[in-house]
Amino acid sequence: MATIKKTTQRQGYKTGEYIVYPAHGVGLITSIEDLEVAGQKLELFVINFEQDKLILRVPVTKVVSAGMRKLAEPEEIEKSLKTVQGRARVKRTMWSRRAQEYEAKINSGDLVSIAEVVRDLHRASDQPEQSYSERQLYESALDRMARGGMVGGFCAIWVPSPVEIGDIMEKMQRASYDLPLPYELAQDYALRVVMEQASILSRLDHAGQLMICTSVPAIRRARDMGVPAAILHLEGAEAIGAGLAELDVLWRAGLRSLGPVWSRPTRFCDGVPFRFPSGPDTGGGLTEAGRALVSRCAELGILVDLSHMTEAGFWDVADMGVPLVATHSNAHALCPISRNLTDDQLRAIAESDGMVGLNFAVAFLR
Repeated sequence: MATIKKTTQRQGYKTGEYIVYPAHGVGLITSIEDLEVAGQKLELFVINFEQDKLILRVPVTKVVSAGMRKLAEPEEIEKSLKTVQGRARVKRTMWSRRAQEYEAKINSGDLVSIAEVVRDLHRASDQPEQSYSERQLYESALDRMARGGMVGGFCAIWVPSPVEIGDIMEKMQRASYDLPLPYELAQDYALRVVMEQASILSRLDHAGQLMICTSVPAIRRARDMGVPAAILHLEGAEAIGAGLAELDVLWRAGLRSLGPVWSRPTRFCDGVPFRFPSGPDTGGGLTEAGRALVSRCAELGILVDLSHMTEAGFWDVADMGVPLVATHSNAHALCPISRNLTDDQLRAIAESDGMVGLNFAVAFLR
C-alpha cells in the first residue's frame, strides 16, 4: 500500500515542479509516495504527464539512471538558441567517428550539446542533402530539444559593427570602463545584411525546420506540432529608412519585435554606451523619425524593445502609450551598468502591462 509523504523534496526535486523524463517529455511532480513491495520500502516520485495522460512512479534512487532532469534554465536556453544560429563547426574526421560524437551529445541530455548537433547537421535548401545517418541524428536532436521543453524563442537579426564584439566583452570585465559608441551604420550595408539573415530564417521555415510565428495562436500551433517557434526580431533599425517602407516589408516577412537601436546611434534614437558604473541617462531620446517608427510599430503589432535605448528614449516611448518591453535588461539597483533599468523604469513597465527579460551576460549581473 502506498502512502503520500508530507516531505515535498528529494534529490533536489520537489512537488509542484516540472521535470523532463526521456521517454515521456515534460511532466509535473505531484507528490512523493512511500510504497512497500515484498518487504522493501521504496520512495517514489509521482509524475503526471498531461499530454500522454499518464501517471508514472519513479523510484527516488533511480532518477539519475533514468535520465530525469530539471527543465532548462533561461540562460541555457538562450545559449542554445545562439548555438543553433551559429556557423556549423564540422570536424574533418571520418563520418563514423563524428556520428559517435554526435550520438553521445544527443544522449547526454545537455541542451547546448544537442543544439550543436542541430547546428552542424542542418542543411539549407541550396546545400547537399544529408546522408541517411546524418538525417537520423539531426531529427533525433530536434526531438530531444522538443522534449526538453524548448518551444522556441526570438530569432534576432543583428548587423555587426566593424568593432570586434569580443574586444568589448573583454573590456567589460574591468572594474570600471567607458567604451565609445560604434559609428552609425550605412543603411544600404545594414539592409543587405538584414535581408540575408531574414532569408536564412525564411528558408528554415520553408524547409519545415521551424515556424515563423506572428501571433500567440501560431506559437501554440508550433508547440502542438513539435516545431520550434521563431519570433523574428530586429536588433537595431539601421536598415529602415525614414519613410519606413522597409519596416512594412519586414512585417510582411514576419517581423514582430524590433529594437530601434543597438548600442550605437540610428536616425531614430541614441544608443546606450557600454559604461560601468553609470546611470541609463546617457543621451538623447526619440527623434521625430523615431516617434514615427514607434507609432507605425504600434499600428502593425510589432513589439518595441527598449533594452538598448537611453533613459530619455525609454520615457519618450512610455509617453506614447504602448506596452513597455525590455527583452534583455536587468535591475540597475543590483548592477549599475548603463544598460540596466532603474526602479522607476521597472515600475513603468509593470504599469503598462509590459515585460522584462533577463540578460544573463555576466557584465549585466555583477
